[in-house]
Amino acid sequence: MPVPPPPPPPLPPPPPPLGAPPPPPPSAPPVSTDTSSLRRADPKGRSALLADIQQGTRLRKVTQINDRSAPQIESSKGTNKEGGGSANTRGASTPPTLGDLFAGGFPVLRPAGQRDVAGGKTGQGPGSRAPSPRLPNKTISGP
Repeated sequence: MPVPPPPPPPLPPPPPPLGAPPPPPPSAPPVSTDTSSLRRADPKGRSALLADIQQGTRLRKVTQINDRSAPQIESSKGTNKEGGGSANTRGASTPPTLGDLFAGGFPVLRPAGQRDVAGGKTGQGPGSRAPSPRLPNKTISGP
């Protein structure tokens, strides 16, 4: 069974008659010109504000600095419980490394013209890709 169509939207209200004046604009609340009441309440508000500011200046003193700007490195012996720094289990004389990123040494940068010759790979520049693998051929078997 088909669904009946929805009812039409309601009609807009009729326009006002031609001779009627436009409605008055909304009025703003009256503004009081008596500032004496504001001046009487002002010292209490100012003193309360000053008290809040002075209370904020009496913050607790920092006794231990917890520097969390260094990356946290997990280790098998646990984490460093003495505050900032990473959990470095090496000796104090060895500076921390970048996660042994360059453990084999820093890479040698060659000029652009000598990259293909010295690198051993020819035909593959920095923007080229390896060819995509070939897809297997579909064989259609007959009936």
